[in-house]
This record gives sequence, structure tokens and C-alpha cells, in this order.
Amino acid sequence: MRRLRAIEGAGQVVALAAAEKVHVGVDVHKRSYHVAIWSAERGWISTWVQPADNDLLLTRLGPMRQAISHVVYEAGPTGFSLVRALREAGYMADVIAPSKIPAPPGKEAKSDRIDCRKLAMFSGKGLLHAVKVPSEQQEADRQVVRLREQLVRKKRAIKLQIRSFLLQHGIAERAGLDHWPGNQSIPCANSSWVPSCGSAWTCSWTS
Repeated sequence: MRRLRAIEGAGQVVALAAAEKVHVGVDVHKRSYHVAIWSAERGWISTWVQPADNDLLLTRLGPMRQAISHVVYEAGPTGFSLVRALREAGYMADVIAPSKIPAPPGKEAKSDRIDCRKLAMFSGKGLLHAVKVPSEQQEADRQVVRLREQLVRKKRAIKLQIRSFLLQHGIAERAGLDHWPGNQSIPCANSSWVPSCGSAWTCSWTS
């Protein structure tokens, strides 16, 4: 029988055999991390739940660092900060494409605890496909592009709302409404229906 050695980190005790290698699966959420440790020799060794704190996870994994072969978690809204922290600390870590995680046919039980255990086991069996982790600069550039696209869509929707508003109240569109090429202030005809505005009403927008 192989002798196990107890490794304790931040109150979490994990018993590992000499030269045993393990895989770590993390189910990442906004407020919590569910963590599982899996070994090809003994299956699931340990699971725990902790606050969503990268430094705390590194502290708990630290005592078994030499035994850890791979750390994985699913791509999601939490982004890439965890994988960057793990790699910076010297771990082999990847973010996994959710659509490429093996799934049996039919319905199956699902929970955070089950998900992290599956990630650890699939990692140990080489069944996962990692996504490319962008650099912080690449991620920032993508966010700027996405923000611009969102603003363009909002601007288009606002223009449609203005034209619908004019049509609803029988206000004739001024020439040039199809192309709003800059800062414009266009007086709208037939504005007497707005008592508080007096005899003139102005629609202003920035394109």
C-alpha cells in the first residue's frame, strides 16, 4: 500500500501519495469558486467551496503545487483574470470552451460541485479543449470594439424612435433626417401641441 502524505493549505487538508499528480477543476462564479482535485490513481480526492478570490485559491493550492499537473475552468463572464493569476504563479492553467466539454446523451444531474469534479476528471483524461487566452491589451481592445458596436446600435435605435415620434404626432420630417452628419438642431414644424414649449420646439441630437 502506498503511503499518503497529508498536505494542509489554508485549512484544507489533502492526502497525496508520493509522486502523485493531480488535476484541479474550478467552477467559477461571481461570488464563489467550487474546487475539485482529481487523480488518475484514486479518482476524486477532495472538493471545497471558497469565496471568489484568486489569491485565496493560490494560497490553498500552494502546498500541493508540485503535484498539480493542470488547473482548468470554464470560459464565462468572469473573464481571464484567474487563468492569468494561475499562470503567473507558475501553474499550467487553461480556460475551457463550454461547448467542447463532453456531455452524455439525455438529462444529467447538474450542480456546481458536479461541474468542478467533471472538469478535473476530464482534464486528467485529456478530453478538454482550451480557448486562446488573450493578452490584457487584446482584451481591452476587444472591449472597446464591443462598446463602440453597442453605442452604434443604441444610436440607430434612438434615431428610429425620433422618426417614429415625429410620425406619430404628424410632424413633417425635415430634409436631411436620413443622414445626420454631425451636431444639428432641427426645428420641428407644427409644435403648438406642446404648450410648455411656446411656439418653437427644437429636436437636438449628436450623431
